[in-house]
Amino acid sequence: MKKKDIINVKINKMHFGGKTEGEVEGKRIVLSGGIRGQLVKAYVKKIRKDKVEANIIEVVEKSADETLSVCKNFGKCGGCAYLSVPYEKQLVYKKQMLQELFAKGGHKDISDFEIIGSPIDREYKNKMEFTFGNEIKGGELNIGLHRKASSMSILDASDCMLVSEDYRRILKFTGEFFRAKNIPHYHIMSHSGVLRHLVLRRGINTGQILVNLVTTSQMELDLSEYVRGLLSLEKAVGKNVCEGFACDGDFGEAKSLSDAMNVNGSTSFSFTGGFKDKIIGILHTVNDSLADTVQADKLEVLYGEEILKEVVLGKQYLISPFSFFQTNTKGVQTLYSVAIDMVKSIIGTGNVSTKSSNCNGVSSMYVEDSGENDVACVGKAIMKTADVNSDKIVLFDLYSGTGTIGIALSDVADEVYSIEIVKEAVEMAKINAERNDIENIEFICGDVGEKVGDLAQRGIHPDVIVLDPPRGGIMPKALPQIIDFGAKNLVYISCNPKSFVNDLNQLKDAGYEVKDIKAVDMFPNTWHVETVVLMSRK
Repeated sequence: MKKKDIINVKINKMHFGGKTEGEVEGKRIVLSGGIRGQLVKAYVKKIRKDKVEANIIEVVEKSADETLSVCKNFGKCGGCAYLSVPYEKQLVYKKQMLQELFAKGGHKDISDFEIIGSPIDREYKNKMEFTFGNEIKGGELNIGLHRKASSMSILDASDCMLVSEDYRRILKFTGEFFRAKNIPHYHIMSHSGVLRHLVLRRGINTGQILVNLVTTSQMELDLSEYVRGLLSLEKAVGKNVCEGFACDGDFGEAKSLSDAMNVNGSTSFSFTGGFKDKIIGILHTVNDSLADTVQADKLEVLYGEEILKEVVLGKQYLISPFSFFQTNTKGVQTLYSVAIDMVKSIIGTGNVSTKSSNCNGVSSMYVEDSGENDVACVGKAIMKTADVNSDKIVLFDLYSGTGTIGIALSDVADEVYSIEIVKEAVEMAKINAERNDIENIEFICGDVGEKVGDLAQRGIHPDVIVLDPPRGGIMPKALPQIIDFGAKNLVYISCNPKSFVNDLNQLKDAGYEVKDIKAVDMFPNTWHVETVVLMSRK
C-alpha cells in the first residue's frame, strides 16, 4: 500500500469526533466519516507508522444499520452523518463512543450512564445559516450548505430534513427569486458579489419565524418584492394570488420562476398551502467583512420585528438576530431539566426563598464592573445585595450566554450570579430575566477567569457552580479559580466530551468525584452529544 492508492475498507469501529476505522493488509485504516458495517472506497492520504489515513470516496455497500430514506445531499454535505440510521441505533452509537472516550481518558468509573434522546430527530433545528454560491464554478446560483470539506462548493439544501417544511419553502423561494433577478453571490476568494447568507430562526414553541438576508453593500437592492413574496408564501391558500414574485416553487405550466415572469417582471401561477408558523420579521444585514461568517455592519428591518420570542420550561426568552440560543429547542428542554434535577438533588427545594430588594419599588442590581457595593436602580431584573448568609442557596452560572440556564435555575436558588463575556448576550439576558419577573439574578459581563475572582473579593461564595463552557472547555486560567472557591458541588454541562475529559482530570485532582452523569442528545443524525455531570467534593 502506498500514498494515493485507492482501497476498499470495511468499517468496523466508530469513534467520537466522526472518525472511523477498518483494516486492510493488516494495517489500521483511519477514515473521516462513515458508519460501522459500510464497505467504502477510500483514497490513501497519509501513511504513518501506526496507521493509514484515508478519505472516503464513495460507499460501495451500505451498513445493515442503514434502513431510512435520506435527502439528496446525504454523504456530500456535513450536516448529517447518521441520517440513514434509525434514531435508537444512533443513540447506541453515541453511548458506545462516549464510553470509549471516557475509558481512554482514564475514567472507566463513569462508563455506566443513561443517554437521553432528543424528543424529535428530524426537523429539529431552530436556526440554520444557509450560504449562497454554486456547486461547481460557473454553475447556477444555489442556496444551501457547504459540500463536506469544501469552502467553495454550495449544495442546494431545499430538501434538508433537519429543518421544517416552512424553512424548505423559504429556501426554495429565495433561490428561485434571486436566480430570476440574476443577482450574483459573494465570492470569498475575489471578495466580489452580493448575496452571502440566509439565516432562518424559529420559535419552536411560539410558532415564530425570523428571516435574515445577508448581503454585501456592492449593489443597491430593492427588496420590497422579496418581502412581499415571502409574506404571500406564508399566507398561501389558493390560486393566482401570487403576483410579482414566486411562492413555493410551483410555477404552474412554467418550469421555473424565470419562465413564469412576463416582460413586466410579474408572475401569476398556482400554489397551495400556507405556513405552519408565522413570519414575524424580515431583516436585511449588510456584511462587508472578508471572513465567511455572519456579522452585521448594518441591520435593516424590512418587515415586522427583529426579535424572536421563545418559551422553554415555562420561561420566556427574547432572541436577537445574532445571539446564541441552543439549536434544538425540544432537546434543550430535556437538557435543562436534567441539570435542574441534579441541582435539586443537591439542595432540595424546601429551603429556597425568593428575596429581592427595591429602590422605590424597583428591583436593583450592582452597577456592572463598578467594584463598589452601591446599588443602582435599573428596572426589574436583577438582584439585590452581596451579603451572604449561611441559610441562602447561592448558585454561580458560568458561561451563561443569554441567561437561559440561570433563569431556568432561578426558582431553586436564592441568588444566582451569571457570568458571560459577550456583551450583547448579557444585555439580552437582563431583558429575559425582566420579562420573567426574576429578581434574584445578577448578570456580569466579562471573562469568567477574571469575574469569579471579583465575586470572591466581594465575599460571595457559591453552594453550587453550574458550568456550560464553549467547545474548548473551561479556560485554563479560569479553572484553578473555580476550584479555589471550594464549592461543594459542580454541575458541568459539556457540548464537547473531549474537552470535558481534560477538565475532569484537574477536577478529580482537586478532590471532586462524579456523582451522576447523563448524556443528552441535542444533535440527532450527527456524532455530537452533550453530557451533564454532577460532581461533589470529597
